[in-house]
Amino acid sequence: MSKTRTMSFLAMLSAMAIVFNMIENMLALPLGIRIGMANIIALIVVHIYGVKEMLFVNMLRVVASGLLSGIILSYPWWMSVGGVTLSSLMLMMLYKHSSFIFTGVMCAIAHSTGQILVLSFFLTSSAFMPYLGIMIIMSIITGVLTGKVSEIATKRLKRGIHHAS
Repeated sequence: MSKTRTMSFLAMLSAMAIVFNMIENMLALPLGIRIGMANIIALIVVHIYGVKEMLFVNMLRVVASGLLSGIILSYPWWMSVGGVTLSSLMLMMLYKHSSFIFTGVMCAIAHSTGQILVLSFFLTSSAFMPYLGIMIIMSIITGVLTGKVSEIATKRLKRGIHHAS
């Protein structure tokens, strides 16, 4: 695939991750639960392009979403940074050797853990740690969903890229 085509595809996936993030910001699910739709894009990017590109897309998403929603540098933005950092590290460790679903679950758990750790830091309290149990249960459910969707999408995109080359 040409460099221009790769950059164009990564730009499109980055835009999708930003849009998914913004949509999830507008959804009012109970207990602050999020589906993790943008993680679908991270899983796709790491499997098609690699770690460096996934890190770029994830960081661009967090910064752009923070700017667009007006929360950049506030504690909710830092919670997002903490979540995406731990999730990205988990993805880097697992994507070559684990299933999409297991990786999706572990990344969702890592994201929730990162958010709770940052929240505890900002509020100088560990009072939110019990909430992590609820978040882990929900992360398992949403991680299975995002893992399966990203597996299906990655297979289809790889076929499409192969045929277009």
